[in-house]
Amino acid sequence: MEKIGTRQICATFMGCFLGAGFVSGQELWQYFGCFGIQGILGLFTACLLLTGLGLILLLTAGMSGTGEMDRVVIPSDIPWLRGVTGAVQISFMFGIYTVMVSGAGTLIESQTGSHLARILGSAVFCAIVTVISLGGVEAVVKIFGRVVPVLVMLTIVTALIVIGKNGIARIEVTADAASNPLLGNWGIAAANFTSYNFFCAIGALAPLGLANSSRKPAVKGVLSGGLFLFIIGLCLVLAMHSGKAAADTQLPILTLAGMVHPLLAWICALFLLCAMLGAAMSVFTPVPRYFSRFERIRKHKTLFSAVLGLAAWAGSQLGFGSLISVLYPVYGYIAFAVIAMLLIHFVKNISRRNMNGDGRKE
Repeated sequence: MEKIGTRQICATFMGCFLGAGFVSGQELWQYFGCFGIQGILGLFTACLLLTGLGLILLLTAGMSGTGEMDRVVIPSDIPWLRGVTGAVQISFMFGIYTVMVSGAGTLIESQTGSHLARILGSAVFCAIVTVISLGGVEAVVKIFGRVVPVLVMLTIVTALIVIGKNGIARIEVTADAASNPLLGNWGIAAANFTSYNFFCAIGALAPLGLANSSRKPAVKGVLSGGLFLFIIGLCLVLAMHSGKAAADTQLPILTLAGMVHPLLAWICALFLLCAMLGAAMSVFTPVPRYFSRFERIRKHKTLFSAVLGLAAWAGSQLGFGSLISVLYPVYGYIAFAVIAMLLIHFVKNISRRNMNGDGRKE
């Protein structure tokens, strides 16, 4: 892999989380916005944890000399455990990919008013992801590097304009806080948010740990990425409290942008679609890569990727909000075990490095 700089690592780190759920506001409202002031504390906690885990992941990948998901996570050479962990990770990534496809379809329908456009648009979205993902993680990095900075700027500007027009509303706990039994309070929501988001980002982030001989780009990139994640999330949560109508829609950011100007809504829709594309690629690219270890699938990787895309398109018709409210929390709880194993692997690598010495540049 070519060397990747701080800016690219920052954009890729953010891009793994700035998908259909986060930037649209739907995910942020379900996990944080509905819990009022405590939800903002939960958002800060989640971004802090994601930053720390991101650093641990990249450092572990670098010390282990591998970007393979299961080998980075599992601290020992236990084939069956690596197999189970890899299978769970891959199934979740495929689920997140399905959510991104559903989000893209919902976005297209919201802008066109046509359900047929949603069906056809989500199919085209799947086809594009399948083709580009064949380029590997480097293609994902390039997409994020171009799209994420613009989307960050648009999101923050839109949120600040809405807050400026409507003022900062009283931030209260809403009825939505009790609507999902899988997320009982802001603390559980923050932990679950961290868990599933990090879980689905492992496949895209781990290879970046091998991209540089020095740790500085990884550390700076992840730290700045975590800070921007919190800023974006905070702006969106405050804006949704300011423009209450937005929180009740499938894609709140587009409603907020429409409050400013219809043209801004279309511009935001375009870049949100691009972010969904990048996030979809970040979780889809590792799936065929994982199955390529089987010779029969490796020989027909393109066909296999196309079949996966078709399956995701079919699953996406279940609905954007419904998929987020069930799929994310369930896998979030499962992912706690994966995070625990990664931490054990990290500690073992640190201990081994202290015993043997480490020639890697700081």
